[in-house]
Amino acid sequence: MCVILGLTVWFIIQLFVVMFAGWGKAIYAPSFDKDIALMHDLDLQSGKTIIDLWCGDGKALRFFARRYGLKGLWYDCNLQAIRYGKLINFLTKQSVRLIHSDFSAADFGQADYIYLYLFPEQILDIEDRVFSSIKKGTVVITNTFHFGKHTPFQIVKNRKGKGRICLYRK
Repeated sequence: MCVILGLTVWFIIQLFVVMFAGWGKAIYAPSFDKDIALMHDLDLQSGKTIIDLWCGDGKALRFFARRYGLKGLWYDCNLQAIRYGKLINFLTKQSVRLIHSDFSAADFGQADYIYLYLFPEQILDIEDRVFSSIKKGTVVITNTFHFGKHTPFQIVKNRKGKGRICLYRK
């Protein structure tokens, strides 16, 4: 147990080092529990595939796997976040597949759902690629930040009435 605790502390320290390193890419920023709680009543179908781009430790994907029975793939270039996510997956016996790569390796055409928790400029930068690559009917879920050219078909608001979760479809 001490070994696991020691490894966990080491990974957390590594995550904070990377979090503030600022590579010009998405830094590690885990999804907030209150935002994940807003996604408890989405209309998602079990057994479908979800891709998370720049997912950090995969917290949202573990939620989607547990809550909806989705098969998850996550892409991140932050090796420490992926290692931390793999440790959490091991400890919680979750089977969410981590891919150490930026999202350019992702095949959006295989996804039924895509989840994004990215900064506004990053969402705007990938908007055209995402919507030109997904198949008809794929649902894109954004957390906190929204696309510029596309209009969501559903917005989930927090208690303060602010739209936090947006769902888009091609």
